[in-house]
Amino acid sequence: MSVTAGTRLGSYEVIALIGEGGMGQVYRARDTKLGRDVALKVLPTLVAADPDRLARFRREAQVLAALNDPHIAQIYGFEDAGGTHALVMELVEGPTLAERIAEGPLPVSDALAIAGQIASALEAAHEHGIVHRDLKPANVKVREDGTVKVLDFGLAKAFSPEGASSTADAANSPTITTPAMTAMGMILGTAAYMSPEQARGRPVDERADVWAFGVVLFEMLSGRRPFDGEDVSDTLANVLKRDPAWDALPGDVPPRVRQVLRACLRKAAKERLADMQDVRLALGGAFETIASAAPESAASPPPAHPLWRRALLPVAVALVAAVLTAAGAWFALRVPPTPAPVVRLEIPWQGFGPSGMFAISPDGQSLAFASGGLQAATAASRSLWVRDMNALEPRALEGTTGATYPFWSPDGRQIGFFAQGKLEKIAVVGGPAQTLCDAVDGRGGTWNRDGVILFSAGPTSPILRVSSDGGAPQAVTPPVAAGSGTGDRFPLFLPDGTHFLYSSGRGGDQSDAAGLHLASLDGGPDVRLLPDNTNAAYVPERGERGRGYLLFRRDGTLLAQRLDLATRQLSGERIPVADQVANGANFGFGAFGAASNGTLVYMTTPSGALTSQLLWVDRSGTRLPALKSGAFSLGDISPDQHTVALNVGLVPQVDIWLYDEARRVMSRFTFGPGFSQLPVWSPDSTRVAFSRRLGGGSLFSIVVKPSNGGGETTLFEGGVNVWPDDWSADGRWLLFEQQGQSTGVDLWLLPVDGSQKPTPYLQTSFSERAGRFAPSSSGSPRWIAYSSNESGRPEIYLQSIPAGTKFQVSTAGGNAPEWRRDGKELFFVANGALMAVPIALGADVQIGTPHELFKIVGQRGYAPAADGQRFLVVLPSGDVGAPP
Repeated sequence: MSVTAGTRLGSYEVIALIGEGGMGQVYRARDTKLGRDVALKVLPTLVAADPDRLARFRREAQVLAALNDPHIAQIYGFEDAGGTHALVMELVEGPTLAERIAEGPLPVSDALAIAGQIASALEAAHEHGIVHRDLKPANVKVREDGTVKVLDFGLAKAFSPEGASSTADAANSPTITTPAMTAMGMILGTAAYMSPEQARGRPVDERADVWAFGVVLFEMLSGRRPFDGEDVSDTLANVLKRDPAWDALPGDVPPRVRQVLRACLRKAAKERLADMQDVRLALGGAFETIASAAPESAASPPPAHPLWRRALLPVAVALVAAVLTAAGAWFALRVPPTPAPVVRLEIPWQGFGPSGMFAISPDGQSLAFASGGLQAATAASRSLWVRDMNALEPRALEGTTGATYPFWSPDGRQIGFFAQGKLEKIAVVGGPAQTLCDAVDGRGGTWNRDGVILFSAGPTSPILRVSSDGGAPQAVTPPVAAGSGTGDRFPLFLPDGTHFLYSSGRGGDQSDAAGLHLASLDGGPDVRLLPDNTNAAYVPERGERGRGYLLFRRDGTLLAQRLDLATRQLSGERIPVADQVANGANFGFGAFGAASNGTLVYMTTPSGALTSQLLWVDRSGTRLPALKSGAFSLGDISPDQHTVALNVGLVPQVDIWLYDEARRVMSRFTFGPGFSQLPVWSPDSTRVAFSRRLGGGSLFSIVVKPSNGGGETTLFEGGVNVWPDDWSADGRWLLFEQQGQSTGVDLWLLPVDGSQKPTPYLQTSFSERAGRFAPSSSGSPRWIAYSSNESGRPEIYLQSIPAGTKFQVSTAGGNAPEWRRDGKELFFVANGALMAVPIALGADVQIGTPHELFKIVGQRGYAPAADGQRFLVVLPSGDVGAPP
């Protein structure tokens, strides 16, 4: 079918030919149904005549149509008429970037504005697994208002034969060999933007787009292509062998832009920046080194160290690393002879519940961190990683599954950590981990030059001492009295290796001990420096022996104050260092650390970072429209399925709100100050039980309140880390978990009518969590499903009431069990997926094989509907709409 002005393709009337190239002919057309102009890209015969490639093209077009980014030209549909096949696309007015460059180099500000929008488009596509493969100025349009649109996104793959990887196959790309391209003189243009791996005909990924982006940015700034040649062979040879003429860049190009270009245009793909988000952030100055040096000259050598990439924290957050050469320069307490360079790395918030478990090496050159989130659901996949300041990628330390609270040896060669109920150490270069002693639920450690390690073994532990070679621990702070709250934690040796800091959460009769302490191994007095429940960092003052700056967290602000070890006193003004510093893995643990040379690393909780969406998801993972957005996590859904209880806020102020799904109204249920969370509904949906923290320690009570408001009733008071788990169907019992005395977490049964004191259901040396009563026809509970780490990782178990008969339900890890209303199916989370397992609770218990329903991305809780056919979930706002 010949296409000319006036031709009709379905509801589209062709107006005029506006472009022609290897991807086909492009026409302006009128959408007669919607009354708008569109672009029709008529497919070349090469594709249209091949049924297999045409079918593949349709599939690729469907994927591309899912892209929704303001800087990507949208695909509206696919049209067939009389043997002619055409893509219906957004019509973008304005010149191409190639036309802009033909007029000469762009001003740096204009080039960076355009580059930022191109980077945003590439980033959005890469997040959906789509690679452009043919990025060049001719595929970028700049509208009059400055908006950039990237065209032909992903079509190079759609046009290419299935599995093309050889040089011959690569040559079949219409962007290289079609007569239309040759006639238009565009062969060299396409070849000039190919990455080295493309030029060799090898498979490509997102790094090919990073390369092409670097080429386009270089051309915008210099007005010339970095790898031009007289013909295709010369051009491809230059791509493979020649470096760009860096002196062609104008002198006013900022050093950070030069660094980005060098990082994008590395020949080896594995050495190239691999993430467009890094490129975009770097162009914006997120990685910039602010120093007193003059701007880099046009012919300056490559940077000594590559740019940082994002650390692989699965519950990534906004992490800021500030590297300072002089501690005094941090706090502006004095004017240094020369300005101290500051390096900042900002990592966008990717989820929630950050652990904040990282440690900076003594020399300030490396960062150790525990990947994975705080929640037990991710503990099985959490491990220890090390990131050198001058490296692009972190590296995992094998054999550190479940690692928490890393800390460095004084020589920086080893890292201590806690895992599987033990205190362990491992060489930074790798190798087997060595167990030093038991530490059921470690809460931080520190290591001095004499081979002494101080650590906390759990929430109710004093500070303990053990040799770095292992042995029996000995207490160095007094025992924690039963019922007095949490013990001592987060120890930190000071530079002399004798004095140390630690945080105490003691309450009750020992409440005057709560706060930040300074103590000594030589028997000197133990002094409470601050009443704050916080960990600390310390940086010695240059030229002042025994003096330095204490860093601590108060109400989200990182503060610094002078500390004199001789007098054991703080003095001078408290200087704010950073705002919105996150609370980390446990209450009182601020996410920050410092090295003795002044290197500071801290994690921030940016405003709005916890914005979430509440929505239903069916068993296949299909997401229904969001019900509610806000900064919350899911608590529980009422048995009548009408009201959702949500945890709202951040520590130290958390309250419970109720969301009426039918009316779409959200109302506050608890009122601070304080910490009220983890709501559990009564079986008749008229009351809510929840946990409330008493004062500033870790003593909690269990409170019950009518769902329509009214007075509160305290059922239990004074336990350590007490969380209600479930309310029995007969309304008689609450199942709750509580921290054991120097052991793991226990499950308890509490009569709701107050007729008896709570009784232990499971008390072991392990942690049993998230107990759920199994439904029963009589209403009286007979079984409980729960998660336990008795095997060394969390697994789901089913046990009788009273405890005795027990079955293991999960086979590859598991947390957060929830029952279907009829008790015939149990759900749980394992390895980032929601699992389901059929169960028959008859005379003979029968347990089926767990199977995956769908992935849960960035889980903030889930609740099954009564019939188990859909699930209420809370997801980060940025994830809503993405494939599960």
